Amino acid sequence: MANTAGTIESIALTMGKAMVGLDGFFQPDLFKRLGVELPAVIATDPGIAAKLTECSTKIKELPPKVTSLQSAVTGGDALAMLAASASLLTTVGQAVVKFKELGSAVTTASNPLPASDKAAIQALATKLAIRLVEYGVVGILNDQLPLLIKSLSVIGIVDKETLFPSGRDVHSPVTEIVQRRIYFSRLTNLLSNPVGYMKDSFDWGNPGFTGTALFKKIQSLLESAGFPADIYKIGSGPLTLEAYLFTLELDTSTVPPGIKLSFNATSDNDFSRSYLLRDPWSGTVALKTAFDAGLIAQFRPPLSVNVKPPTGNFTIGFSAGIKAEKASQDPLIIFGETGGSRLQTKSIAASIGIDANTGTGGGSISPSFEFDIKEGKLIIDTSKGDG
Repeated sequence: MANTAGTIESIALTMGKAMVGLDGFFQPDLFKRLGVELPAVIATDPGIAAKLTECSTKIKELPPKVTSLQSAVTGGDALAMLAASASLLTTVGQAVVKFKELGSAVTTASNPLPASDKAAIQALATKLAIRLVEYGVVGILNDQLPLLIKSLSVIGIVDKETLFPSGRDVHSPVTEIVQRRIYFSRLTNLLSNPVGYMKDSFDWGNPGFTGTALFKKIQSLLESAGFPADIYKIGSGPLTLEAYLFTLELDTSTVPPGIKLSFNATSDNDFSRSYLLRDPWSGTVALKTAFDAGLIAQFRPPLSVNVKPPTGNFTIGFSAGIKAEKASQDPLIIFGETGGSRLQTKSIAASIGIDANTGTGGGSISPSFEFDIKEGKLIIDTSKGDG
């Protein structure tokens, strides 16, 4: 049998590695890193300290079990893979139980606090297990699919701190603590209700929209890629994000506020690049632009865009996508295992994009979304049936 992990094994490995990423995390500052700092009066509570130790001990049981499953997959032994997966997932489940017990210890220790002090603490405590799993999952996905996580962070599906390579000169780093989160409800909203999604993620469309959350995410992406980006506000002027090629400003000339995008340089580029994410996944980004310096684009709620080129025409085409396809052309196993019953496909691909062409007399903007599955097959193996 080929040394390929099936669905259960892949899930077990991903969850195991995500939890291993929490090793060393169970210290008193854990709660601050999750967004709520415990007051000194309960920070050293014996009950909390004991549960932190139990969580840490349980997490340390995971690395050898992850290694055992990886070895079973490499050896192609189906029974060994099943046994190693069961052992690993059992320990993952036990760790989650410990997380819940830690949350209960925090709730108990915070009960004597004034209502105003304990509200946020106990809200975190009730969801502590989920928040810790989210923290680990975001970490492992960032290790395996960094481009995807950066993209999801900018659009508000994921929150994650920005990490800069050693030695990089960071122009204006984001210094506040960013909680690692995954917002599954926002992903559903993005597809079914884009306007509601923007409002939920960034306050877009609300009278109180300040642009701060959105600007910080864009700044974080630019800085992590090595492009200087500053966020500032001078006196009563608008909140501004200044980058090398463009400037973003909060536009308060409308209610609710919008955003004004100004390009500081002429552009005539045709850029395309592919990125190997993690076998068999790859990403593609393509950008084609043609416009003069001084181009201004105004974005207004809910989804209005007004582009004003100083002269001539404005043309831009952008697309970003991901694709899963093995270089060997072997099929991708979605469910099941090689040689047995399985759902397989040659490749899976998805992309989003936008094409705009306008001039001083008007024009058009067309968004696009594509999803493609090639050579999908459901194979039922009857060789192990009775008779």
